[in-house]
Amino acid sequence: MVEPTQLEFERSLFMPNMTVRAMRDSRYKHPANALAELIDNSIDARGRRIEVLVSEEQQIITTRRRWRVSEIAVVDDGTGMDARTLEQALRFGGRGGQEQLNRIGRYGMGLPTASVSQARRVDVWTWQKHDEVLHSFIDLGKVEKGEQTDVPCAKRSKLPNKWRDFITPGLTASRSGTLVVWSNIDRIKIQADTLFRQLENEVGRIYRHFINDGELTIRMARRRDAFEPEYDTRVRPNDPLYLMSNSSTPSPWDESSMFKPVGNTVRYPVEIDGREETVEVTYSIVAIEA
Repeated sequence: MVEPTQLEFERSLFMPNMTVRAMRDSRYKHPANALAELIDNSIDARGRRIEVLVSEEQQIITTRRRWRVSEIAVVDDGTGMDARTLEQALRFGGRGGQEQLNRIGRYGMGLPTASVSQARRVDVWTWQKHDEVLHSFIDLGKVEKGEQTDVPCAKRSKLPNKWRDFITPGLTASRSGTLVVWSNIDRIKIQADTLFRQLENEVGRIYRHFINDGELTIRMARRRDAFEPEYDTRVRPNDPLYLMSNSSTPSPWDESSMFKPVGNTVRYPVEIDGREETVEVTYSIVAIEA
């Protein structure tokens, strides 16, 4: 006679190992895309100070010791989450409806999908009062063994000291916020410096106006073997129109714009789905020095 638990498993709609593998092989082209998903979430939560923090450790790769990314944290000063929202945020497909329509980011694949595409464990700490922190997690090792079939109930916790010491002090003291940590990373084969360049290129372009106007700051920092950060900088605007100063454009156009606006903005009325909208066209010309 077949045991009920075995029968239930054989008739289940999804097999844990195959489902997890499919989730991991998502559409993120490189790790910066997955991190951009978390930054999208932070900005949607009205976060205006965001930090991407990377820990590296030495690993033996084909008989040579190399620095490799071991853990990544993304922290913000957004609105934070209550227990139910945290549990829903860690569910695959747990967010949708009108809330999804109001997103300003471009990804929309969700916190768990982005996280497991790069790491085998994701932990989330979130708070709406700085002294009331909630925690939950996804551990793929437990999922594959059938030991984790649900999102663990959000429980009161404290921010881990190793990340609290790495985060800018004013950010951890913010009234609300969220900390997401990836560990057991097995899909990221590049060093932090390369990762940060990719991230600045992607996020700096998507949110260039927020960054350029001073409405958003994104810190990127790396430390090795848990010592003081060796690399600590801010994401600069990546302006494909070359109109912004202090951008990631190659020198000398990182400090002054390569193109200059010329003429007046021209507005054209158009009709979209029965509504009248306006298309604005502006012109620029390359600087003589360029």
